Amino acid sequence: MAVIRLRLESQSTSLPVDAFTDVLASFRRILRDLNQSLAGAQSGRIQWHISALAMSSPITADLLPLAPSTVDPQLPRMVSANLIAVLRALESGTSVPPYFPESALKSVRRITKHLAGDTLYAIDATYVGQEPMSARITSEAGRNVERLTSPRFQAVGSVTGTLDTVSLHEGQQFQVYDLRTEHPVRCQFQPEDFPSVKEALGHRVRVSGIVHRNFRGDAISIETPVVTVLPDDPEAPKTADISGLAPDFTGDLSVGEYVQWMRDA
Repeated sequence: MAVIRLRLESQSTSLPVDAFTDVLASFRRILRDLNQSLAGAQSGRIQWHISALAMSSPITADLLPLAPSTVDPQLPRMVSANLIAVLRALESGTSVPPYFPESALKSVRRITKHLAGDTLYAIDATYVGQEPMSARITSEAGRNVERLTSPRFQAVGSVTGTLDTVSLHEGQQFQVYDLRTEHPVRCQFQPEDFPSVKEALGHRVRVSGIVHRNFRGDAISIETPVVTVLPDDPEAPKTADISGLAPDFTGDLSVGEYVQWMRDA
């Protein structure tokens, strides 16, 4: 069965236990968030097990996906392919991949903090399967995450997209997927606005307020948001396209062709 192999490049023959466990936990969170983003919670969650571990230098760990019967059998390969594509994109600093959750960006940044010290300096992630693909991340990926997600400009404006996620765990906030950039935009709202935000969930909306943008001009957050529900646009992404594994997720490509496209991206 295909696995994800992590290879931890170190300048030392030993590695702090805290760094090792934190890197593994952060990768687990990224895989969990990709699982959620691609398939939603309704289909079940892939469990990742360590199937092999080599403590010689470099340290390598094989992560084996074990999925319940409710999970699409192609999902582990889709999650793996997206993980590699995400790491490549963040290392090069070209863009934040579409629909990549903000929580997963925080996990990448957490991993790269261990790559700026005196021990670890790089991590190779390889999808070992029918069509292998790999990515290498260094502390540069962490700097690119900061650059891509840190606000540089702010002005009154608006963003149009699909209101997909509402969270009450870390303050009241929701995410709208910008139809122009296909990236999530974080919006803080007041408790009294929860009924109207909940009503807009899954709909095409225009969110107005103080828009914070990164160095490329992409919206990353909206302060004091005002939500206006818009008429459904048949050409706009549906909630299933964003949070569920839609039947046409790969477009006109077969799963094999889609994975090849991700590999070459």
